[in-house]
Amino acid sequence: MPPSIPLRASYPRRYTHTDTPDTALLAHPKIFRPPPITQESYSLHSLSVQHLPTTLSVQRPPSSLSVQHLPALPPSPYLGPGYLPSSANSSVIDVHITGPETESPNQSPRSSGVFGDADVAVAAVPALLNEAHPRIFPGTPESVGRYDRKVAVPDEPTRYTIPPLTISMLPVAPPSGWTACQHPEGALYFHNEEQRVFTDLNLYDHDSLEFVTKNVHTILDFLRVHGVQLADDVDLVVDEYLYSDETKGCQYYFVNHKDRSVFWMDKAESDMFSITSELNGMTSASHIRHELEAQYWYHCELFPRSLGVTHAIVDELRDIVLHALGDLVTSATSTVSWKVEQLDHMLSLIDGFTKNVGKNMDSKFDGSSCLVGRLMCVFVRARVYNFHGEPNARLNVDQSVYSTVHTRSWLITLLSPLLFYAPDFHLEGLHTIYTDGLIRHRGWAEFITRLNNEWQEFTLYGTVVLNANVAFLSIQSVDQNGQSAPNRSPAQISSYLSMLTSIGAVIIGLLLVKQNRNRDRVTAPVAAEFIANRNHRTLGLETLAVLYSLPYAMLIWSMVSFLAAFTFMCFEDSDLLTRTLVAVLWAAVAALILWCVFSAWESGDWDWLRRLWVFRAADEGEEEQAAVAEEEVKSTASVDSKPRKRRWVWPSITLRKASYDSERTVTNANV
Repeated sequence: MPPSIPLRASYPRRYTHTDTPDTALLAHPKIFRPPPITQESYSLHSLSVQHLPTTLSVQRPPSSLSVQHLPALPPSPYLGPGYLPSSANSSVIDVHITGPETESPNQSPRSSGVFGDADVAVAAVPALLNEAHPRIFPGTPESVGRYDRKVAVPDEPTRYTIPPLTISMLPVAPPSGWTACQHPEGALYFHNEEQRVFTDLNLYDHDSLEFVTKNVHTILDFLRVHGVQLADDVDLVVDEYLYSDETKGCQYYFVNHKDRSVFWMDKAESDMFSITSELNGMTSASHIRHELEAQYWYHCELFPRSLGVTHAIVDELRDIVLHALGDLVTSATSTVSWKVEQLDHMLSLIDGFTKNVGKNMDSKFDGSSCLVGRLMCVFVRARVYNFHGEPNARLNVDQSVYSTVHTRSWLITLLSPLLFYAPDFHLEGLHTIYTDGLIRHRGWAEFITRLNNEWQEFTLYGTVVLNANVAFLSIQSVDQNGQSAPNRSPAQISSYLSMLTSIGAVIIGLLLVKQNRNRDRVTAPVAAEFIANRNHRTLGLETLAVLYSLPYAMLIWSMVSFLAAFTFMCFEDSDLLTRTLVAVLWAAVAALILWCVFSAWESGDWDWLRRLWVFRAADEGEEEQAAVAEEEVKSTASVDSKPRKRRWVWPSITLRKASYDSERTVTNANV
């Protein structure tokens, strides 16, 4: 099963990982569609200079061109509309062509170089594979249709007989040159070890075998015609694509294990990658390089037989997990999407991988290769989402890499005071877990769990207030001695309002708990889609924040109404002593409530209160104290006036790393 990344919907397929920590983008990923076919593909015998359409001026290549020169070049074709890099420091990639007579069609030479030396420079030859064969086009590991194919098994009783003394069941022999491999998940794929070709198609089917054989020969012959020699560690993957007219096309990609990248003999458009629809701003070669590496590791997960796990790879993976674990423990705003216990499990897995390093590439070790590819894929993909290594890298989970400014609309500006500013609190939480369209499973799970606990508590408190109102209305003095009256008293009306709001708090709280009870367990892509569907075009997440704040706000209104009902009862038809005592106590309680409210606000939220007359006296007192302290400093500054006294000065404590946070250490804000 494909890994589920806790950040965004990285894979346009199923997600079954329980935690799916790899943060997930909300936008629905784009599936690359090849250009429409305007002509039939060329047959093998027509692959020659005379029959290849379109032209491209070519030059004689230098004799030293080899695979070692490629790592600095691959990203350049993806940075702009042109195929060649425009930077003055970039190298120009020339396509060099040699005649087919240089190699026998039956040979498949592989050397350390990707481009072989050319003795003859030929013009008027298509340099791109798709131009020569329109039905063969670039694909990606994500576009492999393993998880999209639905092969139905006949749903009918089966009868079979096992002969006596049958001690083994030999599987059906695969086609000549191919090896049938079983993925640890159970999928069947095929590997041609001589040509280093992988395919997910069922080669036991004659049509599929003919399709793969024909297209592999076409691709390899195209390489020979162009004098391209692949390195020994380069794999070729082919898969089928069904057009709307039920005809088949072939998508392919090459895998370079040395540089951990995928490449093609065609231009690779950005629409090929699903992350293009999820993440904006991928402009640098180093950034795109991370995406190509993520595709490489996903290929290793799909075809684990292609990956030879080494001590270096295991040590690298262990270092990544250890840093993620340490960063998560020491930073409250870590961009890591996994939980601590999940990272601990990963370390246990990595220790198990070490035991299989250096063993034979047998199928029994495909599980280790598959998991190494999966873990590396999700961590490398997280680098893509966080702009790893870029000047604008995301260092904190709530940090936006774009110039995003959240402004309050008229809706939340008007409703927030009526709802006791609860929407502001929830809106801030939603913006924290949904930054730049990213959802991280860890933050999402914590957010939903906290909301469910709050709603359950508010539901319980609402039932308590409801019972209190029922008991309050049963008092004979409140119920007007049980006699019906055309007009209800203010105490009764207030109690009715309290009952209605408490019932509303209970019902809405129960509905929200039911709707979100198991939502903390969903994958990050599913959570991202949930938030995206509720992200209003103009109001953003404000409507969702208002909805989540309704149980709390209605419970507070219920309490306020009940307090008003009780106050009306105390002040109606009572003597002066009773009114005085109740008024004094009511004022004291109101003052304590206001004190609690003000203490919860940040200083910047109620600086305007300091401009009121009520707070002027306190400000004047503070100014007098400051003046006295200044006079004391001046008096002690003179050496001749008084002997010098020892004074203890508390050391200044400065937090060097903003992301560091500790639950055990608290520093004073004034330090």
